[in-house]
Amino acid sequence: MKTSVAIIGTGGIANSRAQSIEQLADTATLVAVADIDADKARAFAAKYGSPDVYTDHRAILDRDDVDMVAVCTPA
Repeated sequence: MKTSVAIIGTGGIANSRAQSIEQLADTATLVAVADIDADKARAFAAKYGSPDVYTDHRAILDRDDVDMVAVCTPA
């Protein structure tokens, strides 16, 4: 069973997180991304193969199928 991962925020650091998930393809999969910028979120999802895209991070947190969330927003 693969770990389902979601990413909140699709800026610079999110790319390295998504690349790490890709390297763990046998054990992890990117299932959703969220960013307040819908265009950025869609482009990121397309680049890394995420099936679900949100502009509100709470939609990810409400999902029962997400095992882990990487929060990649500015401090």
